[in-house]
Amino acid sequence: MTISIFRQKSREVLETRLLDEGLDFSASYMAVKDIRSNLEAIPETLTRQTFDSISRTLLSRRFDKQKQAFFLHREIVQTLVSAPFIHNSPFKADSIRFLRGLLFNGNRDKKRAIYESLGSLDLKHDCRRFGIEPCRRAPELSVDAIFKKLGALNPEAAYWKGRSLLQIQPDGGICAVKFAKSGEEALKLHKEAVWMTRFDNFSMPSGLRFDPPSPLAVQGRPLFAIRNGYKGFSHAIAYTAPADYFDYPNCTGIIQKYSKERIRDVFSRNAWLLGKLASMGVIHTAVIPLFHNRVQQDRREDLGHYDWEHGGRLDQWLESCRYPNIAFSGLRDFEHLDCISRTSKLRRHIGEHLLSLILIAGSFFRNQDPELKGYDNLGNPVDARHLFDVQLLEGILHDIICHYGTGFTGNSFSPENQLCDEIKALSGELVQAMGVDNHMEEVLRLEDQNRLDDESFRKFLASRGVRPDEIGAYESRKGTENLSISTGPHLGGFNQAISVPRLIDLLFTLSALFISNRYLTENGFTDS
Repeated sequence: MTISIFRQKSREVLETRLLDEGLDFSASYMAVKDIRSNLEAIPETLTRQTFDSISRTLLSRRFDKQKQAFFLHREIVQTLVSAPFIHNSPFKADSIRFLRGLLFNGNRDKKRAIYESLGSLDLKHDCRRFGIEPCRRAPELSVDAIFKKLGALNPEAAYWKGRSLLQIQPDGGICAVKFAKSGEEALKLHKEAVWMTRFDNFSMPSGLRFDPPSPLAVQGRPLFAIRNGYKGFSHAIAYTAPADYFDYPNCTGIIQKYSKERIRDVFSRNAWLLGKLASMGVIHTAVIPLFHNRVQQDRREDLGHYDWEHGGRLDQWLESCRYPNIAFSGLRDFEHLDCISRTSKLRRHIGEHLLSLILIAGSFFRNQDPELKGYDNLGNPVDARHLFDVQLLEGILHDIICHYGTGFTGNSFSPENQLCDEIKALSGELVQAMGVDNHMEEVLRLEDQNRLDDESFRKFLASRGVRPDEIGAYESRKGTENLSISTGPHLGGFNQAISVPRLIDLLFTLSALFISNRYLTENGFTDS
């Protein structure tokens, strides 16, 4: 008997014992590892029994309550997408489709294991062609000269919006000068202007619109040095934009300005754009700012940013949606566009995009009455559920998912019944979590207090909404105990899990579905 035949026979014994459920948890884990190792040595011996023994072990719920179950599930999933399966035509599509189906039936551990493996499938994109050329010497212009070149007619009517100085043209269009103080900010503006130029001829599907700003360039250069400086700013870019460039889909009063159909359209359009760019390896990294804990930005390695894969509490979700980088004209703030080459990084960004769009959708309803938040006069959490139209929310979520999936995969993505049921269930849970301010508190830990001198401590409290007459009470306790501050609404209690776990499960599912859908298409398999 040759070595390869002996190895195959020994593997078949393990497969049979897995099928018979004759192994305990630890033995099953080791059996799967041995099978994978065996297949890597003799991949040509892969059989239907191998596939069945592995897949049925994942389907089984025998070990779901084991503390280390995730590691068994991950080992199984990694085996099903390993080279012997993926490079073996009879099993490639079978294993991927099997895992996709389990995304709707498995528990959180199984969903995440599948997400990590399907989300690492190698996709075809080359983002190197989007490299930003170096910024050359910036022409020197005054602000008046810049506005004149833009065609702005009334300098006296200019007004500030953030760090941009705007003029409105007779036709409603916008002329904008966006400023930078530091060299680093100036380079970001240069990057943004280059991206504006690249979007000039961006092809959109029928019925969807994208009106990117048109940057001003002098001698082929879009970044300008401001002559003699201007209010502390040293550099600027300038552009013209459509009238609705600063119309956010969730700003107060937007429902009176636009119909429900137009509201849904703005989510559809931006979801498609984000998905399409992601398929090209281009990621918008700041649709909205997402934090797990803003107060710990200076002392955490992750700067307090939110990692949705961990499913933790989401800090100040409504505040994060205040100025989203999506508008009725399309995406905004292109300085946040980055290129990535690894699919394993792409999967997290897909989830982050979808999370951001869903949060913005929730804030659309809450911002119909922005003052209604926190606690009522009796100290009870504010109940704002009456602001929500659950059917409209469900429709918006459906549009986000369909259009992002279509943009990313290149195929028309239409949710099947199980996914439609998940969207419906999630919509109801979002109304409960976003509509009632059950989680308003954050904790300022001793180590965070001790990093602040007295003046910084007072400024910090004021920035978090503490009234001047309440600051003294906090100062008297500074450095002696953890301090609770009402800064929400948050999604989840401080140092706890997110209050909408179904949302995290859906992000695992969608990210894995979109990436595997595109993988199957690129490799000649139909997605059915």
